[in-house]
Amino acid sequence: MALNALTLSVTSGIVGRPFRSKINGLSTGKVDVLRGAPGFGVVNGTLRSEALPYTTSRVVLREWEPGVGAGYRDTAFEIPGATQVEVLAQADATLGAGRTARAIRVVHQRQPDGSLVYSLDVENDLGATTSVPLGRDTIDFPRIGLIGPSTIAQNNYGATATPWRAGNLSSGPLVWALMADRRADFRTMAKTTAPFYDGDNQAIYGATQDSYAAQIAALNARMSGAANWVAWYEVGRNDVQNNAATAADLIAWTQRDVALLRAGGAKYILLSNLWKKDTSQGGVWAVGGAGRTALDAYNAWLKTYEAANKDIVVVDYVSAYTDPASADGNPFAWVARGVGTHYSAIGAQRGGIGPVLAALRKITKPHPYPARPAESLIGALSGTGGTKTNATGTVVDGWDLTQAAATATVVGSTETINGETFQVATISAATGTGANGGQLTFAKTANIAVPAGKKVGLRCKVLIPASAVPYGLVIGLGSATGQGDASQARAFAIIPQTGDDPTTVIAAPGAAWAATPKFDGSIPQELWVETSSYVLGATGGSNVAVSIGLLFGPAVAAGDSLAIKVGQIQTFEVG
Repeated sequence: MALNALTLSVTSGIVGRPFRSKINGLSTGKVDVLRGAPGFGVVNGTLRSEALPYTTSRVVLREWEPGVGAGYRDTAFEIPGATQVEVLAQADATLGAGRTARAIRVVHQRQPDGSLVYSLDVENDLGATTSVPLGRDTIDFPRIGLIGPSTIAQNNYGATATPWRAGNLSSGPLVWALMADRRADFRTMAKTTAPFYDGDNQAIYGATQDSYAAQIAALNARMSGAANWVAWYEVGRNDVQNNAATAADLIAWTQRDVALLRAGGAKYILLSNLWKKDTSQGGVWAVGGAGRTALDAYNAWLKTYEAANKDIVVVDYVSAYTDPASADGNPFAWVARGVGTHYSAIGAQRGGIGPVLAALRKITKPHPYPARPAESLIGALSGTGGTKTNATGTVVDGWDLTQAAATATVVGSTETINGETFQVATISAATGTGANGGQLTFAKTANIAVPAGKKVGLRCKVLIPASAVPYGLVIGLGSATGQGDASQARAFAIIPQTGDDPTTVIAAPGAAWAATPKFDGSIPQELWVETSSYVLGATGGSNVAVSIGLLFGPAVAAGDSLAIKVGQIQTFEVG
């Protein structure tokens, strides 16, 4: 009989600690350790060692055909073992920038097949604990690309044909994660035809699994020259809701597409687990509905799939978004907007700085914010000669601070942070702002000159202390009169959104602002803002506007205030 090549469920461990791994692919069950590192044996189809001996333990297994004089097949394995130094290094890499470890615990989970999977529980100085599987290499600033439907798509630019268009998740979870901790490089491109975005974002509004092969082929081609890259993949709700997909379908499609992404060179693959839509949506989402059953089973499978594959990391949306007070597993009211599919501003914000960033920290290293490059078209802020409208105080040279209508008190000032001048604007007495909200804009007085053919992005740092005043941000390059080449009209770093129409975004106060959920002001923000798309200099060059807009709602109490600090503003050339 033909014997299969054998594989192990668990392929790494920790030096000096027990190792257990189910042997997969056995045809007869008769298998021996032929030779290799000391201390290994096979019991009931499981490769065992009471203490993994080396940093690389080589073991050769021989499976025998049944019968006298039978044949055999040998399979060799090299099992890496993490040292104490490596364990501590991985714990350190798990921490966010500026954080220190309060406690590090090595724990193991016994899998249903008897294998042992080790992980680290790292508690930082703020008391937050991150659990990360051991044995994953952390990589430095990988590219990241997206496969899936609108709930994963991140598109934050505008196109000429659709002014202020910013796509369905203009400030979605990935954007928020990377603003909070610069762990990966994400590059999108604008198009003047639907779906109006391309590049590292291949996810498409309304996509079902039958379009994923084309998405993956395009992403693999985009990443072919990248030294390290990560794919983020999401499949499920559209197929469950519209095509009656089962958990078995979702599992099969995930395995199919993971194989394609691995073949394309993805170092790690993030997989979204799927929160259930509210039972009030009815149909497959009603109590006991097929959609809820399918997602529960698929999410349970994802846990075991991650445990058995070091290159798989689950983005645990379910834990972050499911309301524990709901007996039916409904999401919190703030998660989604409209018909309960697409993230609200708060849902995207909390998902990004919660489960998305936690997943990225398991596989990536902290990456410093870059110094202002020599080619930056914007220099350091300085002076006090700027202009202001419906505001008082100080504004830096060459910039303007304008409140659209005098509905609140706005005071400008400057502050030196890490050796650079920041423009500060403090808003108070905002109880009379009104339901349509107010707008504060910090913009360069003169547009910047982008040379023909140059691809230019924008970076800046934004700090907003915790506040009871609701707000949204609009940060980017380009305006109606200064937008660069027609195919690269505007490049937004962040913009809030309302409604389920992917073209509906909030760029100014108005009725839409009154209806949309705002960002969660109770969370203090320290954001490294960066446009992932770019403005392209038109023939003869382009004069491009630079603006940072703060949209704010009415304050609840007379004493409530809101402050924004903006600095380290710079442009950079996109390769």
